[in-house]
Amino acid sequence: PDGLAMSSRNIYLSKEQREIAPVLYKSLQAVEKAFNNGIRSYGSLIDIGLNALSAQNLDGNVFEVQYFSICDAVEGSEFGGENGDTLPDSNIMVSSAINFGNCRILDNVLVGEQL
Repeated sequence: PDGLAMSSRNIYLSKEQREIAPVLYKSLQAVEKAFNNGIRSYGSLIDIGLNALSAQNLDGNVFEVQYFSICDAVEGSEFGGENGDTLPDSNIMVSSAINFGNCRILDNVLVGEQL
């Protein structure tokens, strides 16, 4: 119900961490919403996702962002850099992982049409 994936790892979260952990899925949803609203810039979408995460981690001590990725859902190659800043309209996966000390939480969403 809160967007936190079902995982046996979640038993390692403190009450405070458990309340904050759904921010990971919310950050992925923020990127998906921006994409659906027409934003196709890799850099802009990464910034949207990271900003959504940092809004819940103001003191920087609650969790560490291990990665935030936007890649081709079929090939697995990261967009941006040599692959260009403009995303296609299909086959995109947005994923991220955050570390709460002794517990790593990861999640992903598929964005655009999946062919």
